[in-house]
Amino acid sequence: MVSARKFIKGDEDMLNTISYKIKANPPAVAVVNYVANHNTFTLYDAVSYDKKYNQANGENNRDGAVYNYSWNCGAEGDTRKRKINELRKHQIKNALSLVLLSQGVPMIYAGDEMCNSQKGNNNPYCLDNEISWTNWNTTAMAKDILDFTKKLIQFRKQHKILHLSSEP
Repeated sequence: MVSARKFIKGDEDMLNTISYKIKANPPAVAVVNYVANHNTFTLYDAVSYDKKYNQANGENNRDGAVYNYSWNCGAEGDTRKRKINELRKHQIKNALSLVLLSQGVPMIYAGDEMCNSQKGNNNPYCLDNEISWTNWNTTAMAKDILDFTKKLIQFRKQHKILHLSSEP
């Protein structure tokens, strides 16, 4: 996950690392590819926030990972700037492509296929509210990302080179 996020946000010297990880699939070992999980920013938040916003957790923002390997694309949090939102959409598509077109088992964190956000909270384990609930967005961007994800999954299924016969 860290290598994928660093590569997507454009960190230096990541090309060789990510090239190896895309095709690294040792025999008898399952490799799970992902860019977000329950211990990190959602995929949307990884392209929308540079820092965590965990104040609602009641721990004075001390909980959750400090290093999120994220890039807000030029504005912290939600924005109405079209260029920034287009860049974010492009980065989300890059991340989903990396996960679904790499050899190994792909894992998409629930809601990432529809731009779910936890408003910059990377550790909402203790919250039972709109921050931790999956938001099944119906925005144009969310619909575009969902359609793109479906096409990537179909492409993956059609091209056996992307996975071993024992993998999805």
